[in-house]
Amino acid sequence: MSREHAEHNETLCDYIAVSGEWPDWVVTTAFYAALHYARAALFPRTVDDREYANFDVYWERTREEFRQDKHQRLCQLVFEHMRPGYDAYRFLMNESKTARYNEYRTPVAIAHRARCALQTVKDLCR
Repeated sequence: MSREHAEHNETLCDYIAVSGEWPDWVVTTAFYAALHYARAALFPRTVDDREYANFDVYWERTREEFRQDKHQRLCQLVFEHMRPGYDAYRFLMNESKTARYNEYRTPVAIAHRARCALQTVKDLCR
């Protein structure tokens, strides 16, 4: 399901980018597409002889072990298991948070970088 969700978000990201009107939403949809591509690439997964069908199951069973929120934990998993995509993923996570919570006036250049970062993450998840 995550890969389909990623493709759905990426399609929306591309559609919004063509309009040129909402670069903040280009960044946000790029991040959520990358998030779902990463989840699909990382799961199912076996950790310490425990099998996890997807990230949500993993999070529910392990969240007490980590002092991270859900987004930080997934970012850490990207760092541990998809290191070449870590900088791109972290950029998307941080810029999406900025776009959503701090300042919705995202420069078009950041939206362009977000689409490039999404492509980097997507390529690693094939």
